[in-house]
Amino acid sequence: MKQTSASVQQAMQGIEADQKGRQLIGNIQQKVAAEQGERKVISDQLGALSARVNSLESVRAESRAQAPPARKDASNDRRFGQTRERRRPASAKL
Repeated sequence: MKQTSASVQQAMQGIEADQKGRQLIGNIQQKVAAEQGERKVISDQLGALSARVNSLESVRAESRAQAPPARKDASNDRRFGQTRERRRPASAKL
């Protein structure tokens, strides 16, 4: 009789351990699924951001290609603190 009750107790402990193991596995599976969902969202956001950056880069390249080259405005030469319009030719000083 003692062996039977000990066997039953061991069987019950084994069943309880199996149930706990199944619960743990279920919890892990739920966490993994949630993390996969989060990774999918982040991946989609990264893809959208990458597309926006590519779009901005192509617009920038197009605007550079269409813009005429910048000219230096000779009337605003500030090297000497005055504009060219104010300079007098050497012959005008006579």
